[in-house]
Amino acid sequence: MIDFRAIGMDHATANRLRAATRDAAGNAVIARDSGGPCRFTLTDLPPGSPMRLFSWAVPKPAGVYALHSPIFLSADGGAAWDAPGVVPPVVAARPVALRAYDADGLMVYPANTLVLDGGHEQVIRDLLDRPDVAFLNCHTALAGCYLCRFERA
Repeated sequence: MIDFRAIGMDHATANRLRAATRDAAGNAVIARDSGGPCRFTLTDLPPGSPMRLFSWAVPKPAGVYALHSPIFLSADGGAAWDAPGVVPPVVAARPVALRAYDADGLMVYPANTLVLDGGHEQVIRDLLDRPDVAFLNCHTALAGCYLCRFERA
């Protein structure tokens, strides 16, 4: 059985963006006390939690499939997600779209999958077991916002 790791935003990027007033696209970073899905801790923070909302250049893939996505980031820090083989709460709690990419960062269209009613872990394992899939980007199914990346552990 293939093992996997969920990868959120790295420490250096999170620290830089917590202090920023503008995102990489030039938009003002929005401060909210809304709670929500943090892309660093990969957990859902409760309403009233201070968050920062901005557009983020998703690290992978580069090239023709590169994209920016609106994301929330906890304003107060927290611990980075690090639990191999565990689907993080921001993914498990919602319907998601898993977008599959090969080692060159090109989309593997037949492997793209919607996970609407649970079973996230098995779908992730099955997709990463495919030899043509190097990683998965996970997005919310409805709004399409980036949540995290899955890679083999």
